[in-house]
Amino acid sequence: MQTQTLEKDFDLTGIINGVEVMGASPFRKHQDIILNLYDIISPYVRKNKLGMLYIYPLYVILQDKQQRLQPDLLFIRKENSAIAQDWIRGVPDMVCEIVYKGSVTKDTVTKMKIYEKFRVPEYWIVSYLNSKP
Repeated sequence: MQTQTLEKDFDLTGIINGVEVMGASPFRKHQDIILNLYDIISPYVRKNKLGMLYIYPLYVILQDKQQRLQPDLLFIRKENSAIAQDWIRGVPDMVCEIVYKGSVTKDTVTKMKIYEKFRVPEYWIVSYLNSKP
């Protein structure tokens, strides 16, 4: 039973437009960028009691069985905190994707259209395409 729970907790499968998509394990550089952003933004969010900041992997369910995404970083204002349940069930106030060579189209076209459709107020794209690993 414990093994099943752990497997479910670490499932990287998202759903984009009704199709299950296996998420890739991020590269170290990708994780460094996420953690650096978190380290910069988090103290401000906490100090000003603005809401909650989360990092990948955490599901954002915008539409059951159709849109289940895992942004790299997301923010939920305290006024919107009811969407923070087992996963995030609703529209976050900000999502951020770290774009690398293999995710350009998925992050800058596919996911952007979905976030736009569900009216995510802020969508950040951070690219490290031209940086060294």
